[in-house]
Amino acid sequence: GTNTSAVSISIDSLPCTSIVSVRDNIVLSCIAPPGTGRKSLQLIVNSVLSPHNFTFSYKPPTVTHSTATPTQGGKVTITGTSFGNKTDDIIVRIGSLMCLSISIIIPHTSISCLLPNGGYGANLPIHVNASGLSSSSSSLSSSLFSFLPPTITNVTSVSTTGGLVTIMGSSLSSSLSAISIMFGPYACTPRMYNQPDTILVCNLGMGQGSSLPISVTIAPSPLSSPATTAQIGSFSVSFSFLPPFISNVRPVPYNGGQVIIEGSNLGTSSNVGMEVIVAGKPCTNIIVDIPGSQI
Repeated sequence: GTNTSAVSISIDSLPCTSIVSVRDNIVLSCIAPPGTGRKSLQLIVNSVLSPHNFTFSYKPPTVTHSTATPTQGGKVTITGTSFGNKTDDIIVRIGSLMCLSISIIIPHTSISCLLPNGGYGANLPIHVNASGLSSSSSSLSSSLFSFLPPTITNVTSVSTTGGLVTIMGSSLSSSLSAISIMFGPYACTPRMYNQPDTILVCNLGMGQGSSLPISVTIAPSPLSSPATTAQIGSFSVSFSFLPPFISNVRPVPYNGGQVIIEGSNLGTSSNVGMEVIVAGKPCTNIIVDIPGSQI
């Protein structure tokens, strides 16, 4: 019949309320209590428990948006649906990293977690598991996670003969194979991290010049889905080789002749912006005898 007063439905021992007979003797509906995962369902009619074992399943989580962090890690806020309201029931994985210290911001729809360092790239999948049910993968950019692009706050100088350059900043990755660095036309080969993601040391070859633009590129992550392009930082900081220092000038006859200048950081190529002024007059036909130390 349609009388539901003698009907009781519970999901995981919690009452399913507002029971309505949708189709006589065949279909009942009720309002389920908040929850996650798969739960047992009990049906009691006229104080008689149904002998059947019913399983009720809440909808799996969905992810609609997330905030970004630098590659050194930090707090990530994730919004969506069906997250539940118990942190012990929730597991979050971003790319290959587990996101820890989960907190509930708004029950069921908004959570936060702390992402450790070790990742890089953009369009990384976010997997939220609530009581055994996981969110499905999505190709929508709004539901994917991307690390912040690299930034640089300071960079050291080196001699024109080259050397080790220290770069300080953020989101510099912690994978030497994932990062490439250019100072103007000169490549600087990543060597080591003094501090993962924030202090990087690279080896720069011979070069010359000042206020050279810096380019730091983070390769796409192999976990990116869909595949994405590399992340390239944009910086107000520039790079300069150390300025020239003259330690000795060999004398020449009063009527002029070849001038030999010795010192350091004297450049490596006479074809790239090199100019020599002696007693207010330009010195022509510049030849680099010993890169960096004699012209």
